[in-house]
Amino acid sequence: MVLAPRTLSQIGPAVNSGKSLLMYGQPGNGKTYLAEALMKLESSAVFVPYAIEYNGSIIQMYDPLSHVLIESSDEPCALFSLQRPYDSRWARCRRPFIVTGGELSTEMLDLSYNSVTKITMRRAT
Repeated sequence: MVLAPRTLSQIGPAVNSGKSLLMYGQPGNGKTYLAEALMKLESSAVFVPYAIEYNGSIIQMYDPLSHVLIESSDEPCALFSLQRPYDSRWARCRRPFIVTGGELSTEMLDLSYNSVTKITMRRAT
């Protein structure tokens, strides 16, 4: 893939920020290819809790469809082991790569005024 220098100068700071990245453009211009290539740059593991409790509800955070476990052959298999180098309530995973898609037009970003509520907000679509 060949990228314009301007594109590279925009991607570098975005990736180094450590935050989410939004890419948009016409279909077939390489957004998914670029996202997959960027995902392969970072190989460190992330720790995801299997579940959390909030307000009396248990919420499953670890998703086997999105998270790939990193298992080491020298780690004990028991869930509660004092020999693990990390808390067993967390799953050590490869960084997830999650793709979403949708149509976004400039009209969806426009503000609109609701005369009933007297509030200016982003247009609901």
